[in-house]
Amino acid sequence: MNLFYLLLPTLVYSFYNLPVHLYSKNIKGIDNIKVIEPININDKKDIPAFIFFSGLSGKIPHEIYNNFLNYIASSGISCYIFNDELYKSKNLIDYVNENYANVTLSGHSSGGSKALQLYSECENINNLILFDPVDDRIFDTNKYEYMYNNFFDKSKNEIKINNIRNYLLVKAEKSYKWNMFPPKMPFIPIFDINENVVNINDDIFIINDTTDETINDNDEIIKITKTVSKKMNPNKKSIEIKNFGHTDILDEYWSNIMRKITKEDNKNKPFDKLNDYHKFNAFLVYQICYNHLDNLKNNINEENEFKNIKFNIND
Repeated sequence: MNLFYLLLPTLVYSFYNLPVHLYSKNIKGIDNIKVIEPININDKKDIPAFIFFSGLSGKIPHEIYNNFLNYIASSGISCYIFNDELYKSKNLIDYVNENYANVTLSGHSSGGSKALQLYSECENINNLILFDPVDDRIFDTNKYEYMYNNFFDKSKNEIKINNIRNYLLVKAEKSYKWNMFPPKMPFIPIFDINENVVNINDDIFIINDTTDETINDNDEIIKITKTVSKKMNPNKKSIEIKNFGHTDILDEYWSNIMRKITKEDNKNKPFDKLNDYHKFNAFLVYQICYNHLDNLKNNINEENEFKNIKFNIND
């Protein structure tokens, strides 16, 4: 991959100041896991891991998300892209739990459905951030029952999530927008994953904070390790980003092609606008990975780089 392209985030915006590299890795019998992360990490336990599922239930190549993923990695986060079977993904979860500060699951479009399913089946995952998630379970369940519930009682199709610290639903406004003149149906009309689909348990999230204490006992140094359980309420937010659509998270070339195919917009978006959108979404990932979600609105407003991005945040 072109080195300039990999370093692009560090050249454009000072917040993303770490050079990154892309490589493949074999983990616990899983071959060819793609990793994008900062170069020369001293201790991986100091940084978060971000596991991303691409669109079309993970079948779209991750290369069309390069700009977005590179911005995430250059902010100090290790990105893992792995779109194989869920049972293999659980082995990946075990690995990142052992080697990184925390784990965030994510997905775009129907990749969000895969991230949700994996989260519901695993433990010790801190965070979940979904980008325009689309429910693809109709392909794996009773189609008639699923469609009936989807139209008349979405709660019967709900996905239950327990023990979560941070949850962020990111919606590109044009993905959900109807238009009368000219008539246009939104890209995500009925299979969107929303508050009626994701049922997040409001019980407290318990984290174990381990600290070392040293005491002097009769001139002898004794080191004691204490683990204190802290109770925290889960952070749950959704953000709607104005004037962008479902495929704008993709690299410029693919975004412009897909925008015309999906009829969201027949006009190409210039690179600088798409680049700002990628940076903004990467900033959202940074906020959730580093546990800053409770001050999300203030943190965004403090960044002059995002003054042209219009958004609404709901708790």
